[in-house]
Amino acid sequence: MPEMKTNERMKLIIEHKEADRCPIVDYPWQSALVRWRKEGMPEKVSFEDYFEIDKIMRFHVDNSPGYPESVIEETEEYIINTTGFGVTQKNWKNAGGVPEYLDFTIINPDIWNTIPPKQWTQRRDGANIGTVSGTEVSNGRREAETQF
Repeated sequence: MPEMKTNERMKLIIEHKEADRCPIVDYPWQSALVRWRKEGMPEKVSFEDYFEIDKIMRFHVDNSPGYPESVIEETEEYIINTTGFGVTQKNWKNAGGVPEYLDFTIINPDIWNTIPPKQWTQRRDGANIGTVSGTEVSNGRREAETQF
């Protein structure tokens, strides 16, 4: 079977048909990208092209309850902030990984039930929840026919 483009491969997989191979998708942390560049991955080559994996367009949908976001503390090593989900978290600036979760606004069903309905239907920018807030493209322009 000849090699397929990502959109051809994904279409067959969704239709439960045989493709040339299983799709391979990854979303590496920024620290991994920095390390791969230090280890020889060329600057102007996407990680998808370098590792010959499928290119998938990503976008972010804000489905948070819309709690205020703020920076509580920032040092050279880390940043502590609150998120739209009501989470207080610590992110290391020079290391990748999952944030350290420090506190949560929603800790039981009673608090969940106090979130005003409007807070669930409107984002902070005024758009309705579930609308796309922007497209994130990890390596600049892409060929539309090779993506899914």
